[in-house]
Amino acid sequence: MFKQLLATVTLLATYAAPAAINRPQNNQVSQLEARGDFLGDGTWYTTETGRPGSCGEWLNDGMMVVALNAPQMGDRTECNRQVWVTNITNGKTQVARVVDKCPECLWGSLDMSPALFSSLCGGELGLGRVPITWGFCDREHGC
Repeated sequence: MFKQLLATVTLLATYAAPAAINRPQNNQVSQLEARGDFLGDGTWYTTETGRPGSCGEWLNDGMMVVALNAPQMGDRTECNRQVWVTNITNGKTQVARVVDKCPECLWGSLDMSPALFSSLCGGELGLGRVPITWGFCDREHGC
């Protein structure tokens, strides 16, 4: 428990201001990425835009879904993959699905549906942005 708390405090101490985050270079973040985890900003967006997401699915604000940052999304190769997302500030974790691309999001960041963001932030959409860690669900990191 103490080691996990220390790791979280260390991550928070190394977390850069939102505008400064791009592909992180420090050793602790690189260790996360070596495990297949990422560190970035978690934001939310209204998914009900009158058009389908970039993966072709019609969305609604109650879905547990994310828009993946453009550098990591590529040519929609990550569509429909499941991810786990953890709010670093409170430790809450949820599972969601990649259904859209976030063109303005920087490397490691996710734009979340209101339902997902709210569940990670205790119902507080007003926070707008939180530090997150996340990763793809797979055989090694099941969800």
